[in-house]
Amino acid sequence: MDFIEILAVLIIIILAYRVYIFFSNDNLETKSTNNIEFNEELEKIINQFDLVLKSKNNEDYPPPFWYDIVIGRAVYMKEKLDIRPISKIESEWVWMHADEYENKYSSYIKKDIVDAMSLRIKRFGFIYTTMLDFEKKLNSLAHEYNLPSFTYLDEFIINRSSAFSSLYGTIKFSLSVGMSNSDIKNLYGEFIYNKVLINGTNPFDEFGITKEESNNIIKDKLGIDMDNFKTNQNKINKRVSSLLSQLSIEKRYAIFTVLCHIANSDGMTTDENIVLQDILLELEIDSNKYNNANLDGNQAVNLLQNLNQEQKEELSRFIVLIVGADAKFSSQEMILVSDVVNEIGIDSKLISKLIEKYW
Repeated sequence: MDFIEILAVLIIIILAYRVYIFFSNDNLETKSTNNIEFNEELEKIINQFDLVLKSKNNEDYPPPFWYDIVIGRAVYMKEKLDIRPISKIESEWVWMHADEYENKYSSYIKKDIVDAMSLRIKRFGFIYTTMLDFEKKLNSLAHEYNLPSFTYLDEFIINRSSAFSSLYGTIKFSLSVGMSNSDIKNLYGEFIYNKVLINGTNPFDEFGITKEESNNIIKDKLGIDMDNFKTNQNKINKRVSSLLSQLSIEKRYAIFTVLCHIANSDGMTTDENIVLQDILLELEIDSNKYNNANLDGNQAVNLLQNLNQEQKEELSRFIVLIVGADAKFSSQEMILVSDVVNEIGIDSKLISKLIEKYW
């Protein structure tokens, strides 16, 4: 090749390279623009979902409390995804929720059970229906941007499965205590009886043993009585002192006053009184001197405005002990705890945890 031919080849190579760079940059810019637009659309959907979820906040025990429970359960469901499909996990959790309710409400009268389950069906039904609607919107967004899926959608599907198992576990137990299909339909309008979905899957079946046999094995091998396990969990582990004992005596009085108001809200039980006596020791309070302080609820809350996060968590622990003393989270306690959470700035998830465990 002579010099002119070599020069021509070089010019062609340079021009080709410039064209490549131009279109590469254009493609990157398009991708960047698409990412921004996608994130904006996703944020709109998330905000819409949040608004719908909070649209019933004027009702007793509003949906956001129950949604926190759904999310908490989803965390544990997710742990099994590497060994079994979500549909299998979902079905097992339907069975387990119903079984939990059977144990939890074994000593309750039917009216109280029906009231408790009716509320759950309403709330879980609303959450599940809302999530189905927004899952369609998320899938449409993925389709619009040619995505097989994306992280938020994947998480949302797991959470939706948790909502389904929470709803159908409640329905399964409700039917077992005498509620009818029409009762369920009145509470959850989209309900259609499906025996397979409602029955769920007994997770003990794959091991070839019953739940009772499994409990007996655990008792024989480990010495743990699973039938009484929940009761044992509620026993108070006394401590020499609480980190809150480092606060001024006025603030310790304030904390104890708040706890007494919660315990007294529905009539103090013997168990709650025992727990309060333990807390007196942990706070290093002289009961006689406390009685002479005559602190009211408003004064107590005002004194506790500047607790740090660690102190708030310790106060939350005390509240859980009070509510858990009689293993019942009454409506009166719910109202008072909500006020304390809002006034002092405690994590609102405390309420959903108490509802899940004791209500």
